[in-house]
Amino acid sequence: LLHHADQCRKEGVSSNGITRFCEWNGQLLVYTWYRCQADWPRRSPEYRAVVPPKEVHFEDDGALRLGTFRGWSKYFEGVPQILAPSAMTAWTQGPGEWMVKDQHASGSVDGMLMGAAEGAYDDFVLDVSLRCDQGHAVGFIFRSSEDMECGNWIRLDFQRGRIELHTMLPMDSGLNRTVRMQPSLRQSYDIALPRGREIALHLVAAREYVEVSLDGRVCLSTATYACKGGRVGIFLENASGRFGPMTVQLMDPPMTAG
Repeated sequence: LLHHADQCRKEGVSSNGITRFCEWNGQLLVYTWYRCQADWPRRSPEYRAVVPPKEVHFEDDGALRLGTFRGWSKYFEGVPQILAPSAMTAWTQGPGEWMVKDQHASGSVDGMLMGAAEGAYDDFVLDVSLRCDQGHAVGFIFRSSEDMECGNWIRLDFQRGRIELHTMLPMDSGLNRTVRMQPSLRQSYDIALPRGREIALHLVAAREYVEVSLDGRVCLSTATYACKGGRVGIFLENASGRFGPMTVQLMDPPMTAG
């Protein structure tokens, strides 16, 4: 178990601590404590909680891989919503245009090109495929404001080989404008990101808990609730790439005691 715990610290839960394993319905699960400074209103700015479990899987070579807990399905509400590429680019901004063809939204831009769907989403599970053909970074945005200035950005940096979660907030001023250079990083994880290949991205946004997986491997497991109930969208950053349809499953997750 000590060996497995060491692997867990390398498996996208490096900011989590005190790993504990248990068996549930024949499935090995891992629990971790998570501690951070809360970016949402609460009595104490220090946040400590046991975050939702992750499933433990083993590759053919014995390497450990953490996956999303299938028990989330207990909290699903209604049927999944399929956001076609045309819906994902209903709102666009940037020095370029999205091209929608064969159930994919693709683009190429020097700078930043964003697209977003209508509607607001708070607690949900989301799945989308994405690909970077060349360039710097691709990703998507969730719980965003209408103008996409504030929100959470999941950024796949293909130059550095890293996935990052940023929370973009307005300046503490009367102008209420976002400064892109302000400290925004909540968590990151170094991982090989091959260009020219489809990557399956899975997001769990359950109140303050945020979990992101790439190709079935949990990479980010953190807490942020500064942004609530907003748009979901996609973006390209000095890159060319494409996105497939986005599936959004709403849910009513349990409250935490953190």
